[in-house]
Amino acid sequence: MAAQLQPEDARIWERSRRGLAEHARFQEAARYCAQATELEPQGKTIFTAWATRVYPLDRLEEAAAAFQRAVELAPQDAESWNNLGKCLKE
Repeated sequence: MAAQLQPEDARIWERSRRGLAEHARFQEAARYCAQATELEPQGKTIFTAWATRVYPLDRLEEAAAAFQRAVELAPQDAESWNNLGKCLKE
């Protein structure tokens, strides 16, 4: 995969995550998201993607932390708040 060829590019990891998720490889997609957040810790979209990958895997604490980080990065984004609220409600 491209992520292994360019391991310092968070966008590559995030894009690779999409392909994995489309093929129902959710655990692997979650790992790719985690890697992308380490490379780009200010990327709200990447944290949201990570949370949406781990949430259906019942990794709720991890999802809540990622949604929380997305809210911190973009406090004006209503969707981030909504996602965090849904996750905490579980």
